[in-house]
Amino acid sequence: MAVGSLLLAIGLMSRSGETGLPPAPPTAKKQNRAQVDRPLIVERKGNRMLWRLQAQKAEQGRHDMHLISPKLDLFTDAGELIPVKGKEAWFNPVTKSIRFKGDVEVDYRKWILRCQVLNYDHRTEQLYIPGAFRIRGESIRIRGKGLTAFRQTQKIRVDHGVWVEDRKPERWEGASS
Repeated sequence: MAVGSLLLAIGLMSRSGETGLPPAPPTAKKQNRAQVDRPLIVERKGNRMLWRLQAQKAEQGRHDMHLISPKLDLFTDAGELIPVKGKEAWFNPVTKSIRFKGDVEVDYRKWILRCQVLNYDHRTEQLYIPGAFRIRGESIRIRGKGLTAFRQTQKIRVDHGVWVEDRKPERWEGASS
């Protein structure tokens, strides 16, 4: 039976008028990616949720997951929600790192941060924006380049090019340093 199958395959290939080689497979990138609707990934530490990642659609690859319309919900130690959303993201299931790209927005209390690229490193629990960013608050606008936000302490560090505009500077007058 196996010999018959082999002969049939050879006969079909020779009748096709081709060189005898099977057609080239689709690109490996597309071939190895499974479609996933509405993925949900949750990271916990004991009874506490650290973060939750969800999206409208995803393509599961061998080493990463490409997410369409992703949303990452980070939780502070006090349980406050910090949502992060963008056009697309890539999630690495081994390192649990997430890279957002395209119209990224972070909403924290009364502050809105916007940028084009944002990385979340699960090991260090840090958000990192390598390029330009803008932050808007009630009366303050900030922009700069290279921002790191620390999830545990809720503090930020700006690498360079920071600009701050405060429409209510009187609140700082007489403040102790």
